[in-house]
Amino acid sequence: SFKIYPNPTSGLFTLEQTGQFIAETIQAEIYGMRGEKVLTGEFSNELKHEFSFRDFPTGIYFVKIGTGKYVETFKLVKTR
Repeated sequence: SFKIYPNPTSGLFTLEQTGQFIAETIQAEIYGMRGEKVLTGEFSNELKHEFSFRDFPTGIYFVKIGTGKYVETFKLVKTR
């Protein structure tokens, strides 16, 4: 399981693994309201990972997190 904070964000947000099972490799994809992929990333052996989101316009985004066996999607609000 994962959590994203702060939400809403003004530019930086953190993805944190919170469950008992810790994934070795995590794939993150961020989509805009129209379904367009705006950012992707992959990281390994991290409990927390910080994303820079400063250059994106304000609005609602969707963060899709995948570990190979598990997929979770979060709504993320970008403010000024």
